[in-house]
Amino acid sequence: MFDPEAHESTTFQNPQENIHSFMFDDSFMDPRLNEHLKENYQPDIEEGDIIFFPSHLRHFVKRNTTKQLRMTVSFNINRVAESTRRVFA
Repeated sequence: MFDPEAHESTTFQNPQENIHSFMFDDSFMDPRLNEHLKENYQPDIEEGDIIFFPSHLRHFVKRNTTKQLRMTVSFNINRVAESTRRVFA
């Protein structure tokens, strides 16, 4: 249950944002000129989309301030080396 007119998608934080700020001057750090340097990124999504990403990537879902129901489901996928058994955390 996701209405793009009323809700915001998951926000991902740029893991290199602090590194770039120490390495380059302000003109290089302008996110309008360098799209990949934005501090946060919100992908365009539709209801039913699934986003896979590494769990160490900082992310959050903003609070739903509308009266409309929004549902976010999250989970981790783990792999056990050399094993065929299923692992549930």
